[in-house]
Amino acid sequence: MLFFSSELTPEVQLLRGFRDGCVMATYAGKSFMTVFNAFYYSWSLAVASYIGSSPPLKERVKILISPLVWSLAVSQGFSMF
Repeated sequence: MLFFSSELTPEVQLLRGFRDGCVMATYAGKSFMTVFNAFYYSWSLAVASYIGSSPPLKERVKILISPLVWSLAVSQGFSMF
């Protein structure tokens, strides 16, 4: 389940761009992502399904991660709003 309406929303594109352009550009970043993905994908689908089935919870999660997305956008020089 997506927390945003589409994989093409600016927030998702920003996060994907940061991962691909910054994190994956270094050996340490690639190594981190290998370990993180193994951990993350072992439980994320169940959690995302649970969150996606509850509109109030879905909105709360969006509110909780918005500061992260906003600060990343500001640090990258993007205007999201």
